[in-house]
Amino acid sequence: MAFYIVVKGKLSPFQFQYLDNKVSVRLEQTLVHGGPTPPKKSTLSKDIFAIDIMASKIITLSPAARIKDAEMLMMKHKIHHIPLTIDSKLTGLVSKRDIPENMIESEKECRLDKVMSKMVLAATESTPLRHVAEVFLNENINSLPIVDDDFILTGIVTNRDLIRWLLDHQKFTK
Repeated sequence: MAFYIVVKGKLSPFQFQYLDNKVSVRLEQTLVHGGPTPPKKSTLSKDIFAIDIMASKIITLSPAARIKDAEMLMMKHKIHHIPLTIDSKLTGLVSKRDIPENMIESEKECRLDKVMSKMVLAATESTPLRHVAEVFLNENINSLPIVDDDFILTGIVTNRDLIRWLLDHQKFTK
């Protein structure tokens, strides 16, 4: 299985129908847990996987951390997404757009579990890069936490990682 979905802290296998060359349907319309593994196809000359481009030095927080902690880490490290973990297992994700800009200081004392994305897509280390890109495009997301076979968070792939890889490997013609 190449993708998982975290809902209320539970990680479940997830299959995108459009990765099987079927009709493209949005996630909200296809919330189905546990389907057959999609066939592995790649049009790249060499198979590239999520593990090849993911950031493995990731900053994580607990869902019990405060909003101001996440905001400070995002500014300090110039990042937009922070996976939330309990015992190294993915439980949620907070992104810059989850935190309103006009939030007053007293509201920033609230826990992250009040603003985090509770339904988070995740991919495995062996997810083909093409599938990551298709999910970014079709689901209108900018990051995918990466989990290993034991569902432990091992990295994150963002749209910036994907663009950096394309530039580094000269996938654009001059």
